[in-house]
Amino acid sequence: MALKENIEVEFNEKDFKHNFLEQSEFTVMWPRYREEYLKTNEKLLQEKLQEIKLSLDINYSERYFTVSTTNKTRDPYIIIKGRDMLKLIARGMNLNEASLILKDGFTSEIIVPKELKKEVFLKRKARLVGPNDVTLKALRMLTDCHIVLQTDTISIVGPFKGVTQVVSVVDSCFYENIHPVYLIKKLITFKELQNDKSKKDLDWNIYFPQIKAKKQKNRKSKIDKKEKNDKMPLPPPKSNLDKLIETGEYFLDDKKDIKKRKNKKNEKYILPEE
Repeated sequence: MALKENIEVEFNEKDFKHNFLEQSEFTVMWPRYREEYLKTNEKLLQEKLQEIKLSLDINYSERYFTVSTTNKTRDPYIIIKGRDMLKLIARGMNLNEASLILKDGFTSEIIVPKELKKEVFLKRKARLVGPNDVTLKALRMLTDCHIVLQTDTISIVGPFKGVTQVVSVVDSCFYENIHPVYLIKKLITFKELQNDKSKKDLDWNIYFPQIKAKKQKNRKSKIDKKEKNDKMPLPPPKSNLDKLIETGEYFLDDKKDIKKRKNKKNEKYILPEE
C-alpha cells in the first residue's frame, strides 16, 4: 500500500463541545525594562488572548505573566502558543510581531548563545546585525521571519522553514565563526535554484559558495621535549672531598684542627704573676 502525502486537517472548535477536565497554566517571567511597554499595551494583550479564549494575569510587583485556559477553550495546543507569544514579548518583541505565533504554520525560537566570551559574543552579534542593520534586514526578507536581538538573546518568529534557516545561520555565525554574508548568499542561491525548474534534478551543491569555518588557534605554552635515553647516565667524577670522606682522612683532619685551636688558646692565655 502506497503511503499518502501530507494530509492537512483543519481544526474546528465545533467538534469539541465539552470543556477541559483540568485547567492548564504557564508562568513567564519578564524583565524590568518591559514594564512600561506592558502597561501601555496591556489592554491589547488581554484582547489578543481573549480572542483565542485564554485568560491572562500580569503581576507587576514580581514581574511575571500567568496565562491559563478557560471554560471556553477548546484547542488543547493554543495554551502552548499563548505561552510562546508571552516569551517573545518578554524578550523584547512587539505584540504585533509576537502574535504571529498564534497563526497556523508559524513557530518561534529563542536562542541564547552560550560558552562564548563577552568580547567574542559582541563581535559576532555585530557581524550578524551588519552595518545599518543591512545583514539582519536581508535575513528577514529571505526567510520571512521577524528577528529581534535583545541583550544576550535572539528571538525569531515566522514560518517553520524560515525559522529553521535563521537558526542555522545564527548557529554558524556564533559557533562556527562563519560570516553571515556567505550564508545569506547561499540562501539567495537556494531560492533562485528553487524557481529554476531546469535545474530541479541537478546537484545544487556545486552552485553554493564553499564555506570553511575559521578556527582560532589556541596559544599553547611551548614545552621543551627531552630526549629519552635508555642507557643509564654515567656517575660524575669524584671530587677531592669525596675521596677524603671515603678514606676517613677528612674526619682526622677535623680532629687535628680542633686540637690546634685548643693549643693556640692555651698559648695565648698567660697566668698573672702573684
